[in-house]
Amino acid sequence: MKTEYTLEELKNEMSVLENTFTTVRLVNPKKCKICYPDSLFINSKQWHSCFVTWDKCRRCNNCISIRTLETHRSHSKMEYVNDRVYIIMSRYIVCEGKEFVMETMKDISDSMDVFSNGSAMYAFMDQTNNVITDFETGTYNRRYVDEHLAPFISQNRDKNVCMALIHIDARFGDEDFIKKTAEYLNAGFSDEKNICIRYDRNEFLVVSIDSETDAFRKKIEKQENREKFKIGIAEMSEIEGRRDIFSLIALADKRVSGEKNNIL
Repeated sequence: MKTEYTLEELKNEMSVLENTFTTVRLVNPKKCKICYPDSLFINSKQWHSCFVTWDKCRRCNNCISIRTLETHRSHSKMEYVNDRVYIIMSRYIVCEGKEFVMETMKDISDSMDVFSNGSAMYAFMDQTNNVITDFETGTYNRRYVDEHLAPFISQNRDKNVCMALIHIDARFGDEDFIKKTAEYLNAGFSDEKNICIRYDRNEFLVVSIDSETDAFRKKIEKQENREKFKIGIAEMSEIEGRRDIFSLIALADKRVSGEKNNIL
């Protein structure tokens, strides 16, 4: 499949696709911006956030375009908004030397007989969510860090980013206790400014955007059975050199190790 285009070639192809799809657009998934039909120029002030289409206030948790940008492969998903069902497909594109993702969307609400029953439709809609969700706890999984969290942090470089790496002592890391920990974290840290991730079998990451550090720390430390956890908390402002999610994880992990040593 063709991936490299001149601007005119791309405009012509998108014009043809508009005869079939409800919406055809070009996006920059790292910035969550619609680049065309708004503008293809990097300094344009006309850019709009792509997630607004789905009545969301930040990057879609099941974003397929960021996955397409990373893998150069096409992906698909379904979204439900305003009582309408849409199928979305993403495709890797290079235009004038710049990487983009073409999203094609079609409203299939009036042709739902394509599914034999409602459960089949919802199973398909859940498919992309399951890729980044930990089955046992309902939190995000490690794949979410690479595909979604890294660009999300990059988007919020101007805000205070706090992270807690929570390590459950191996002596208490049975399935029930891990699930109870996940329930507490999901209840307190799953909104537009907080993200909870199961990073390893006995470890969770909690990332908070634009939060007051002391309040974040107190909320993390407030968990029951605190003695069963080793916790490392770090802020992006502490990072010297390249400030990204992996540097932040490394600093939090170092502090977890320090807490382990203090207890031993």
